[in-house]
Amino acid sequence: MRKKLLRMNSFILVVLISLSLVPLGNICTHQVSESSYGPINVIDSHPSTTGAIVVDSDDDFLVAPWTGSGTSGDPYTIQNLVIDITGQAGSCVVILDTNKWFSVINCTLIGGDLGYGVLLSNTTNGLLNDNRIYNHTSCGIRVSKTTHTNISGNLIKNCYNGIEIVYQSYNNTIKLNEFVQSTNFGLFAGEQSGENVISENSFLDNRINALDDAVNIDNYYDSNLWTDYAGDDLNTDAVGDTPHTIAGAFPKNEDTNPMILPPTRPAISWNEEPSDQLNQLGYDFEYVLNITAYGFEIVWSINDTTNFDVSSTGLITNATFLPEGQRYGLFVEVEDVYSNSINASFEVAVIDTTPPEWVEKPTNQIVEFGEHFQYDLDAIDSSPPLLWCINDTTNFAINATSGLIVNNSQLAVGSYGLRVEVNDSWSQSRTSEIVIEVVDTIPPEWNVVTSPQSIEYGDTYQYDLDAFDIAGIDSWWVSPAKYFSINSNGTIRNSSLIPVGEYTVYVWVNDTHNQINGSSFKLIVEDTTDPIWIIEPQGVTLERGERLDIQMVAFDLSGISWYRVNNSLFSTTNDGLIVVSGNPTPGNYPLLVFASDPYANIMYSEILIVVVDTKSPTWVIEPTDRYVELGQSIDYQLEAYDPSGLDSWSVNDTTHFSIIDGMLQNEPTTPVGEYIVEVSVEDIYGHSMIDVFTITIQDTMAPTFDHQIVHQFVTSGDYLSYDLNATDYSGAIIWSTNNTDLFDIDEEGTITSLTPLDVGKHYVRISASDLYGNSRFVDLCITVLEEDLVPVDWMTITVGASIVLVSTGVLLVVFKKRG
Repeated sequence: MRKKLLRMNSFILVVLISLSLVPLGNICTHQVSESSYGPINVIDSHPSTTGAIVVDSDDDFLVAPWTGSGTSGDPYTIQNLVIDITGQAGSCVVILDTNKWFSVINCTLIGGDLGYGVLLSNTTNGLLNDNRIYNHTSCGIRVSKTTHTNISGNLIKNCYNGIEIVYQSYNNTIKLNEFVQSTNFGLFAGEQSGENVISENSFLDNRINALDDAVNIDNYYDSNLWTDYAGDDLNTDAVGDTPHTIAGAFPKNEDTNPMILPPTRPAISWNEEPSDQLNQLGYDFEYVLNITAYGFEIVWSINDTTNFDVSSTGLITNATFLPEGQRYGLFVEVEDVYSNSINASFEVAVIDTTPPEWVEKPTNQIVEFGEHFQYDLDAIDSSPPLLWCINDTTNFAINATSGLIVNNSQLAVGSYGLRVEVNDSWSQSRTSEIVIEVVDTIPPEWNVVTSPQSIEYGDTYQYDLDAFDIAGIDSWWVSPAKYFSINSNGTIRNSSLIPVGEYTVYVWVNDTHNQINGSSFKLIVEDTTDPIWIIEPQGVTLERGERLDIQMVAFDLSGISWYRVNNSLFSTTNDGLIVVSGNPTPGNYPLLVFASDPYANIMYSEILIVVVDTKSPTWVIEPTDRYVELGQSIDYQLEAYDPSGLDSWSVNDTTHFSIIDGMLQNEPTTPVGEYIVEVSVEDIYGHSMIDVFTITIQDTMAPTFDHQIVHQFVTSGDYLSYDLNATDYSGAIIWSTNNTDLFDIDEEGTITSLTPLDVGKHYVRISASDLYGNSRFVDLCITVLEEDLVPVDWMTITVGASIVLVSTGVLLVVFKKRG
């Protein structure tokens, strides 16, 4: 058999001892422990607790808890202590600079931070045995400058390093220890430490099981168990076929005999010494032997192979029928792969002293109400035949030879106590008392199986169900009760109007023993009925541009969701009024008119709407009489409307007026007067509208002078002659003065003096009038100078911010310029 060490497993064979006096016997198994490769011995089950122990001089050995005298025969010793420094910094046991003999035995050392379980520095003659060292963040055991120390039988677990051998530590023995789950190294040997013997240890699941950096000096490894060993054990001798190489800076060390099983190779032991056995006649013999053994292969043997067999798990059974009264002397031996063996002798005697045995012990029975009861009992005995009887023959009967119990009559629901007895031919009897419980656990059965249903919204619903039960039907009920009711015959009816939707209807029926059967079915309430007209829409003739009001009213039990028409020139309101939404031209419009309920059931009708245009345009603003000043444009915008659109405008007096797109304008030459204007507007169908109003051209503005009237100078004896110019839209200007004795003004506006004027100033008012009596006046000043005076000839000169009037005469006037 090919075997390879994969994980830390235990091969403790645990076999349970039992003597079977029943036909089936007890089943025993070959069990494998998962705890460890070997047991950790605990010497004292009641350790004492103390604090950290530090020895840095021989005097420290003289105080408790140390005992002994420090000799080889009586070493200083601490044992059975618990030192727990969890959460603290430091080490549990520190021994420095001594050559005294000392021992640390069976202590539990639980670590804290930055320390060791045991620190030995510059010591010799030490013993660390059977200790348990846990959770040290530096190292479980540190050996520094130390020789001739025995470290054996310890468990070092969950430390950073399991053991460190450093700084010229040599001739130490590390044996039969377990280094388990170190987060760094299980064992570390420094470069100056050698000649240490490392044997029969178990290195289990450390990050690195061992690292040996010793230079020019060897440590000796033999018969250790390595969980990282990758070799084979083809000959199943529990020793690896190839050496295991130890990691290190100078890899040269190796374990030539790496172990597949724990290195201790313990002997086989009986968990319970085999003893003489009694076996009942007619029963199979089964006897399980219980041992503790290590190894892959456990070989069992027995001396009497004619009558008995022994299995690989230590189960001894009879190979043939064993007659009454016989005695069998048996010799059993077991051997493991280490050639460890153990044997035992005992006797098996066959007897017959027992009453019949139940093949299956009678148990309480439950029978369904209405069903036939039948219970077949069975027993075995080495002395047949068997005879059966019961105590209650009123309700039950039993076959005396077969043990079959049946009911005599219909059993009511309830409990029945029954005593059953079976006897063998030697009057050995066995009895049992049972209770037969008659129950009704079967609910009614459906005679009508529920199935999906559907109804029209608003219809009355009725669904007839039927069920049967041997105990009789008691009552029915249904859910949801808001919409449904059910009578005593199983007829479901709607109790109110059921809204459209899908419903899961649950219905239950129970019998007289309150056994309930329930079912459910889908009920779909749907609305497939079209609405109906209450007021059906009718076609109309519609004057274009006028309001359309066609009322339609539909009814549906689910309500009307919407009204619609099939032409975008028309639309409907939510309450069913058909209106115009566009501007349909005259013509025929067949419309489909629809009414829909919320479930898309649609009713429709066809109507005809005839659109006509029989009306003339209308004024947006009625024209009114207008007044315009002579010479100005009237620019009068007329506004009319027609739903078919306006085609043309016209005016009766085209001599004085014109109209385009409703804009009425007069000719500039239109004279003053009152004009009767008749304006006509026509739509595209020739329907016209005429309105008559008055436009009055009036002249209310006086003539205007064309130039500024200036002061006139004349010399004594001369005549005045001065041209005045004025304009007016009416054309002709009528001139006049207020002094016709001295002055005259002709039709062209030239004013002259009738005679020479006297020296001095003369004032005259001149009037310019149009034909409609609109006049404008101006006052003219005339200065008459003496004959020897020269009239001033004014000119202006602008100098900086001043205006200088310079005359050729003797007058000089300076005016300040404003602004």
